[in-house]
Amino acid sequence: MIPPFIMGGDRVFLTDKVLPYFGIKRVRISWDRSKKKWPDIWCYPDEIPPRIVVTKEWLKQTTDERRKRLVHEMGHVIGLEHGNLHGLRYSTYPGRDFWSRAVYADIVVGSKKFDAWRFC
Repeated sequence: MIPPFIMGGDRVFLTDKVLPYFGIKRVRISWDRSKKKWPDIWCYPDEIPPRIVVTKEWLKQTTDERRKRLVHEMGHVIGLEHGNLHGLRYSTYPGRDFWSRAVYADIVVGSKKFDAWRFC
């Protein structure tokens, strides 16, 4: 259920790396026509399958930033809430979101499975 506006590398990153990393079988991605700068991505983790909503502003981000923000939403899908997680800030503000940055880097270097203790 990954729509065509999630293109090429982002699609592969999501389906081949992020979903298996977090042990998530399916997500639904939807589009919102919002023209606001923020929020540009959010999720509904309690829907079946969980739904992530993106906007045009999200598409404008760099590849790394878009993917880091997808990782952030997966944290919510697995039940995490904003705050300090094992000493890393999991923040609604992308520039302060050190947890998502660390997890994204872990995925990029080839780790296959999320392990919260890896970030202690």
